[in-house]
Amino acid sequence: MNFVPIVEFESDETYEEIPAGIYLCKVEECYPAFLKLLKGRAGVIISRISPDTLRKNFKLEKTPVLWLTKIEGKSTIHPHRLEFLLHTLVNFMKKNKNPKVVLFDGLEYLVLENGFIPVFKFLTALKDYAVMNNTIIVVPIKEEIFDTRELSILKREFGELKL
Repeated sequence: MNFVPIVEFESDETYEEIPAGIYLCKVEECYPAFLKLLKGRAGVIISRISPDTLRKNFKLEKTPVLWLTKIEGKSTIHPHRLEFLLHTLVNFMKKNKNPKVVLFDGLEYLVLENGFIPVFKFLTALKDYAVMNNTIIVVPIKEEIFDTRELSILKREFGELKL
């Protein structure tokens, strides 16, 4: 899959100055935060929610959406294909030097399908590419789903999004 970075919402406002990297946030806060960060930035969404539903709910026309699902189809990705997902996102980030934002909604699903350690390694690699390529990655998280050790590891490696 090859996504072209396109700015969904042009804005005269300066966008939020947040260092590139991965940020965890509460599920209910992430979509509004992503939409705020999307102003003046190209973005992409990875989600368990279907692309049509996301586009309708958030009035998105240009922003690419990848659906994490075991069903084959256009704009879908199987949850076991972490390497392919990483490659797809890295290609998006490297397209140009302009700031970008990614909403990565599906962490718990990937952990259920792949285990915590492979997904954590995937996220740390993704974070490194994000830092190198001027990209903010927003990851919704339900803390109660993770055990204390896993949650501590996630919070130590990734910041908490505060807008």
